[in-house]
Amino acid sequence: MTHPIAYLKGVHSGQPCNIVGLGMSIHKITEAHFVDGPIIAMNDAPIKLRELKLNRQVYSLQKDGGDKGKCGAPCQWICGPTRKPEGEILLIHEHESKHCWSDYKPRYIFDNPKDFGYAWNMPSFCVAVSMAELFGCSELNIISCDRLANGSPGRAVFIESNPPIPTSIMYDTRCWKLVLSRSPIKKVRFVTPQ
Repeated sequence: MTHPIAYLKGVHSGQPCNIVGLGMSIHKITEAHFVDGPIIAMNDAPIKLRELKLNRQVYSLQKDGGDKGKCGAPCQWICGPTRKPEGEILLIHEHESKHCWSDYKPRYIFDNPKDFGYAWNMPSFCVAVSMAELFGCSELNIISCDRLANGSPGRAVFIESNPPIPTSIMYDTRCWKLVLSRSPIKKVRFVTPQ
């Protein structure tokens, strides 16, 4: 059963939130890079986190595209970079991936325009910040979002996509800076594992 994202409102009230991206520094990530609290892992990041066997709540944010050619679902995208969850709580986007793993539990669906006031194609990082706000989190620990933290190019890829994901995705820095400046969460830390 899929639930609306509103079911998770306040679920982590007052806790810090870890947001994990796919900068190349993810290859050096350890448990020491995390603060206590939930983890929102974007795209392929849950694959790396499984190796760490963390004893924390992990949300798998799978926003970008679907698996039309792989699962036969009526998605609007060709096979995208979404990844099948393995024990994480699945967060699925109404406009890009709503048919992916429809029988997986627990599964929550969000709609960028309705739930967050964003365009449907807002970058995953911005959505992750809004998720942390919805959860009621008090601070952000942003790990391996290298391009955002220090302009470092490159993207870690754990499973090859068809078509391939570009290895240097240019995020619009105005977008994420605006989202962070408007966020009620003011304690923000960027962590680039060395």
